[in-house]
Amino acid sequence: MLKKIANPAALCLAALLCLAACSPFAHLTEVNNTLGEAHGPKAVDCGQCHIEQFGEWQASAHAQAFVNPRFQAALADGADDSCLGCHVPDTVRANGEPPVPRNYHRQDGVSCVACHLDKGAMTGPEPESALFTPHPIAVQPEFFRTSGLCGTCHTETFRNWQASRSNHPATPTCQECHMPPVVRTATKGSNPFSKALVAFEESRPTRRHTFGLAHLAEIPGLIEIKMLGWQPEKSSPLQLSVRNLLPHSLPTGSFRTRRIWIKTTLHTQPKTVLEPSLFLGHGWTTLAGDGIPALAADEARTLTIPIILAPGASLTSAELLTVQVLLGPLAEEEDLPMLRKEFILPGTR
Repeated sequence: MLKKIANPAALCLAALLCLAACSPFAHLTEVNNTLGEAHGPKAVDCGQCHIEQFGEWQASAHAQAFVNPRFQAALADGADDSCLGCHVPDTVRANGEPPVPRNYHRQDGVSCVACHLDKGAMTGPEPESALFTPHPIAVQPEFFRTSGLCGTCHTETFRNWQASRSNHPATPTCQECHMPPVVRTATKGSNPFSKALVAFEESRPTRRHTFGLAHLAEIPGLIEIKMLGWQPEKSSPLQLSVRNLLPHSLPTGSFRTRRIWIKTTLHTQPKTVLEPSLFLGHGWTTLAGDGIPALAADEARTLTIPIILAPGASLTSAELLTVQVLLGPLAEEEDLPMLRKEFILPGTR
């Protein structure tokens, strides 16, 4: 659809560029979820114009929600529509009810249309600024900025968040933590014609579609670690206190298949920044998982850490302690760092 544009020349330019570069877009807002006739747009269709958002989504857990090997194994064990509704939702606009599963393009998992398509229009938090919009667009800022959107499926985490918000009104939303801010245009061009169209768009503050955890290690104040004791003459010389400052449990979610590790490493203090630290020893302790309950919001847990020494090393020469909080991996992933903190050990300079 063409927007009303005061400048006739700009209108003509938009129309010509569209004819030269655009394919039909009506299918982007045509959905039928009826068995036997089910059809709707693929995420890759949206990705033709929303290039950055598609790339971020493609690397996210939302894109893997259906094809994830663990979920496929659960389906083989008899998981029903109550699971499918959140792993392949037709729409998350479920008015408090569990989402209905989608019968088309299930390999897309939690797809673009599940969140953005409403009443025949693609919706978003910001008004469109492009000269040409190839499909109907609506603006719903509050819908996309409230945690209730995520709470449609992440029910337990959302209840945790609600309890935190009632006691601490400044508690950030899901989006503020899990969708990093970015300033950009809504679309990106992929050829000279579409790039010329995008050149008329305004860059606006919005959020990335990563729905991730990796950037959380850069945010202070999520986890608090204190050293309670250091007694190098004992077999388990180190005591730590770990407090969860997140507005939900750690790890969160109903299944809690991930572990939370505490990794401690002892060093001597480097004499200069160019001299590498001498490794002395390390310890691994499970904070949650493996039968150990999740750490509730604002809960603290005391840990006694055994230290494994390298041959010939001595605890009495240790001067620096580094502590890492790591989120255990799923499938082929690596441990995800959530926090790293250094302590100068007692008795050292």
